[in-house]
Amino acid sequence: MYCITIQRHPYGENTRICRNTDAPPTGRIRLALPPVPGGTVPRADVAAVIAALLDNPGTGHQTLELRGGDSPVAVAVHSIS
Repeated sequence: MYCITIQRHPYGENTRICRNTDAPPTGRIRLALPPVPGGTVPRADVAAVIAALLDNPGTGHQTLELRGGDSPVAVAVHSIS
């Protein structure tokens, strides 16, 4: 497994993403404080999460881990802000 770390400034946010796949997007993720069990996530879902995090400054100053999951992207991002 490999992870990608995204850091957004000036908020100091880190998002660790598990193994990316070329699978079709599901729109459903798990975004939480570490540790989160390993897994995969479609690249299109990663892009949707990044866009949602950038639109929500309340998510700053946290280290988050992203996996495929059961929550819609907007709900998952809102729940951590």
